[in-house]
Amino acid sequence: MTQAVFKSTSQALHFSYLIEFEPAAGKSIMQAMYEEHLKATGKWVTIPAEERTIDFGGLSPLEIRGQCAMVRASAEHRLVYPEANAVRAHYGMQTTKAAGIRGLVEYVAPMLTIQNDMTKLAMAWGHLGTIKQRKGLTQIQIAEYYGVPVATVQRDQKRIAEVGRQLLKRAIDGLDVHFKRTELVLDEALQND
Repeated sequence: MTQAVFKSTSQALHFSYLIEFEPAAGKSIMQAMYEEHLKATGKWVTIPAEERTIDFGGLSPLEIRGQCAMVRASAEHRLVYPEANAVRAHYGMQTTKAAGIRGLVEYVAPMLTIQNDMTKLAMAWGHLGTIKQRKGLTQIQIAEYYGVPVATVQRDQKRIAEVGRQLLKRAIDGLDVHFKRTELVLDEALQND
């Protein structure tokens, strides 16, 4: 059996969305020189394959980006729209995350008491945003700003979180089968045989 690139589907999604907005640059001359220096002085540490959680086994930086693009494309095209949005909202960065949050809010909207679009988005960002993005979006701040009861914000934000978790779990479970079959993700059942 070939070595899987990722240990889990969750890890594959996290890494693939993380590098989506990173510049596609190879090693700089300085980085190459530094690595050579570490190797020459015996300070270069190679992590054994069995201890690695990601194994790109000789892939070039461009090939790694290609693998990650295929992971994102699988999430976009193999999942139903609400599940794909849950993946974008959870793992995405910048505009990808924003699109995922908007899509998740659109899906959850009929289940919420609050129907103001900006309030729903504020609740979703208050739950799914980064620490910096959540600044000013506590339940109390949202309730005060939009003039709605705190208890309603709490209940609706909890619903957004629950539905988001359910959709994300279904998405990961669905992609897991495909990623294991293509040996992108480690299939522990095959490892134990």
